[in-house]
Amino acid sequence: MEEKIMHLLITEDDMALAQGLQRALQEKNRQVLCCKNIQETRQHLHQNQTDLLILDVNLPDGSGFDLLQEIRRTSDLPVILLTANDLEMDIVSGLEQGANDYITKPFSLAVLRARVNTQLRNWTAQMQKESAKNTQIWEGLSLIHISEPTRRRGSRM
Repeated sequence: MEEKIMHLLITEDDMALAQGLQRALQEKNRQVLCCKNIQETRQHLHQNQTDLLILDVNLPDGSGFDLLQEIRRTSDLPVILLTANDLEMDIVSGLEQGANDYITKPFSLAVLRARVNTQLRNWTAQMQKESAKNTQIWEGLSLIHISEPTRRRGSRM
C-alpha cells in the first residue's frame, strides 16, 4: 500500500526561521510549504490540502489567534501555535481557542518534530475512523453514507 503524502504548512513571517523549519520537518512522503502572513495562509488553505498548520501568533497582517478561530469554525485541522508569546495566559488562551499544541520560542527541533509527528499520527487515525464509519462494504461494493454536508480537511464537498 502506498504511503500518503502529508501536507504541512508553516506560517511564519521570519523567513529564515520558516525555511529552517521547512528543512527540519521535510521527510519522505511529506510536503512542507511556507507562508509569510495570514492572507497567504488563508489562500493556501482554501486552495490546497493541508494536514497540519504550524502557525506563528504575531504576524504582520494580524493575529494567529484570529486565524485559528476562523479555522475552527469550519475545520478540525491540527494547528500547532509556534510563538515567542510565552506567558501562561497566552498559552492557555491559545489552547482554549482550539490549538492542538502550543510551542514557545526558542524551542528544541527534536521536540517540535516529535509534536508534529504526534499531531499527524492523530490526524491520520481520525481521518481513517471517519472514512471507515462512512463506508460499508456489501458484496464487494463500497457504499458511502452521507447524512449531512461533508467536510474534508475543512472544505465542503
